[in-house]
Amino acid sequence: MIFLNLPLLGLFCGLSAQSINETGAGHWLPAPPISVDFINDPSPGYIFMATWDRNVPAVYGNFIFILDQNGVIVDSLRIEGAPYDFQVQSNGLLSYALGDFSSSIPLPGEDLRHIVLDNSLSVVDSFKMKNGYATDFHEFMMLPNGHVMMMSYHTVPYDMSTVIDSGKTDASLVINIIQEQDRDKNVVFEWRNIDYIPITDSDMDLSGGRLNYGTLNAFDLDDDGNILASFRNHSEIMKISRTTGEVLWRMGGPRGEFTFEGEHDENAPYYFARQHHICTAPNGHITLFDNGAFHQPPFSRAVEYKLDEDLKVATLVSEWRYPTGNIFSVTAGNAEPLPKGGWFIGYGVPDQQSVKRNAVEVHPDGSIALEISLPEGVMAYRARKLPWKETVDRDIYTHYEVREGNSYLYNNDSISTGIKITYHSIAAADYNESTITRFPYGPVQPEFIENMIRVYPVSIIYKGLAIATQSSEFHIDLSAYPEITDPESTMAYYRKYPGQGLFAAKETSYDVIKNELVVKVDGFGELVFGVMDHDAVPQNPILYEPENKKEGVMEEIITLRWTGRGLYNSFNVQISRDSTFTSIDKQATTNLSSLTPTGLVRGEDYFWRVNAVLGSQTGPWSEVWKFGLKDTATNMPDFESSVPKDYCLNQNFPNPFHQTSMITYFLPEPNFITLKIYDQCGRELQTLVSEYQDRGAYAVETDARELSGGCYFYRLRAGKEYMDTRMMILTGK
Repeated sequence: MIFLNLPLLGLFCGLSAQSINETGAGHWLPAPPISVDFINDPSPGYIFMATWDRNVPAVYGNFIFILDQNGVIVDSLRIEGAPYDFQVQSNGLLSYALGDFSSSIPLPGEDLRHIVLDNSLSVVDSFKMKNGYATDFHEFMMLPNGHVMMMSYHTVPYDMSTVIDSGKTDASLVINIIQEQDRDKNVVFEWRNIDYIPITDSDMDLSGGRLNYGTLNAFDLDDDGNILASFRNHSEIMKISRTTGEVLWRMGGPRGEFTFEGEHDENAPYYFARQHHICTAPNGHITLFDNGAFHQPPFSRAVEYKLDEDLKVATLVSEWRYPTGNIFSVTAGNAEPLPKGGWFIGYGVPDQQSVKRNAVEVHPDGSIALEISLPEGVMAYRARKLPWKETVDRDIYTHYEVREGNSYLYNNDSISTGIKITYHSIAAADYNESTITRFPYGPVQPEFIENMIRVYPVSIIYKGLAIATQSSEFHIDLSAYPEITDPESTMAYYRKYPGQGLFAAKETSYDVIKNELVVKVDGFGELVFGVMDHDAVPQNPILYEPENKKEGVMEEIITLRWTGRGLYNSFNVQISRDSTFTSIDKQATTNLSSLTPTGLVRGEDYFWRVNAVLGSQTGPWSEVWKFGLKDTATNMPDFESSVPKDYCLNQNFPNPFHQTSMITYFLPEPNFITLKIYDQCGRELQTLVSEYQDRGAYAVETDARELSGGCYFYRLRAGKEYMDTRMMILTGK
C-alpha cells in the first residue's frame, strides 16, 4: 500500500511554471509498482528511491519512496517534476534533487534544486548553485559543519578548432563545477574542471557540437577533507585539494597515475570505465560503481580498492557482479557498502539486453539478499539502503545517583557509548540521572565562530536530571569513534541546546597511549568534534571574463567574472585605468564570483584584479587583466546591440530569502506589465507591478514581511505576448 502524505502535497508540490491554477490529469498518474523479485534475509535498514517515469507519454507518476528492509513501501510522496537521489544526509535529514525536464534525459545545464526534508517528509530547506550556475542533480552533500556541496553543468560557446583540427568553431562546451556553500548560503569553495584538466584528456569524440568532456557525476570527501571526484568521460577518479583547488592525483584509464594490483588485466587500462558514485568507506578504502562500458562484454559491478597514495597503488579488495546473467548499466548507478558487510547496489539505467534489476542487496558472503525491479521506462538514478529512525545505531546509557569525585563508564555488554565521565564538582539531588546518547550523525543547523571547520559525522547528547550544575572530564575512547580520523588535531565543540545555537570550542587533549580524547565539560547539551583547516590560506583567484586585453567591449553593461582557488570567504576587486593601480577607479568586496561595475567611462582602457579573503587572511592578487570600452558616441549601433532580444524573467535574489528579495526582468519592447505573487494554491497575494512600461531592464523589490515561510510563485505578464512564472522560497519571519 502507498501512503500519500496529502498535506505535504499542498506544502510542496513542485509546481512548474504552467501549474498554477492549471493542474492537469497527469498529476494523478498511478505510482509505479515496485517488484520484489527475490528475498533472502535482507539486513536491517530502509531503502530510499526516487523514481522518474521517462516514458512518453508518462504511464506513472513520479515519487520518492521509503521501503522497509524487505522492499515493502512504508512511506511515499508524489513529486511533480523529475526526482533524483533520495537519501539520508550526514545530519539525519533527508534530501532529493528535483528537476522539471522537457525530455526523457536531462540535458547539461537544465536547472533544478535540492530539497531537504525532515523525517515526516516536510520540506525544511532547499539549495541551488550560485554565481550564475545551473544546479545539477548528480551529487548533493550536507556536511556535518553545516555547509553543503553540490555541482553544476555549465554550457559555454567554445571554438573547438583551437583544440583539435576537426573541432567545430561554434561548439557548446559543458564545464563541470563543484561548489561549497556555508550555512548562510555564501560560496566558500568553487572549482571548475576547465581550469585544471585539459579538454583533450577525454574519452569522447571532441569533433561533436555539444561536449561534456569531463562529465563529473559524483564526489565525496576523503578522510583528509579533500575531494574525491568521479569523471565519467575520463574514466577516472581525481583527488582535488580543497585548500588550493589543485588536482592531487588521478586514478584510472590511460592517463591515471596509479598501478592496479589484483585487478583483471584484460580490462587494462580501463579497469573501471564510465564509473559512478565514488565513496570513502569507513575503513579508509574507496568504493565505486563500475559501469564497465569498456569491458568485453560490458558489465557493471561494485568495487572496493585500498589505496597507497604515496606509491600510487590501487589494490582490489573486493568486487561483486550479478552472478546469473549479466547486468550492464548504461548510465547512473551506485554501490553502497553495508555497515556489517555486503553491498546494496542501484543499477541506474540497465541495458535492455541485461537482466532487469534496479536494485540488489548482497550478503557479506556474496549471496543475494534482495532483488527489486521497476516497470520499463521508470528510472531510479540511485537506490540506497541506509539506517533511519529505529534502525539507526545509537547508544544510550544512563547512570543514576552520580557523585562528585567518582568516575562512571557509560557502557555495558550491549551498549558502548565510548564515554567515561569523571565528576570534579556537582550540585545535585541525592537521586539524579546522567545520560549519554551517541548519534552516528553530525549536528543539525550547526553554528561555529570559525567558518572552516571539518566536523566529523558523530555527535553526543549529554542530559542530566536533578543536577543543577556540574564540572566534569569526558574520556572518549576512540576505538568507539572510527569517524574521528585525526585525533591529534581534533577539538571538541559544545552548545547548550541540541539542534540550535553556537558551538564553542572546549579544552581538548589527546592521550596517545590510551587512544582517547579528554574534554573539559561544564554543562549539559551537545558535543561534536572537528578539525580546523589551519593549512587553508587564501589563494589568488582565476580571472576568465571578459577575455584579457579584449578591446572595444560593446555591451552597455559589462560583467567581470572569476573563480576562487581553494577556500575563501569573500573577494576584493579593484578596477583602475592605471596598470599599477596607483589610483583606483572602482573597488568592491563581494562573496560572489562576478561584479558588474557602473560609471565606467567609454573610450577608456581598464585594468582589474581580484584577491581572496579567508578569515583574517587576505591572499595575493590575481593576474592583472585588461579590457577596453568602445566610445558609444562614435559607435551608435552599439546601443542597439545591448537591448534585450526577448522577454526575460530572472530568478529572484536572494533565494531563499528572509524578508525582502529583488526580482529583475527585461522587456524588449513597450507593453502593459503585471508582476504578481501567488501562493502554492494559485491565490493572488500581492501585485508588485501593474502599468505600461518602456523597453529595458527593471528591478522590483518584494516585501514578504507579512507572509509565513514557505514556497511562493511570482508571475510576469506582458500583454498577450509573454508570461513566465518562477518559484521563490521564504524562510520565515
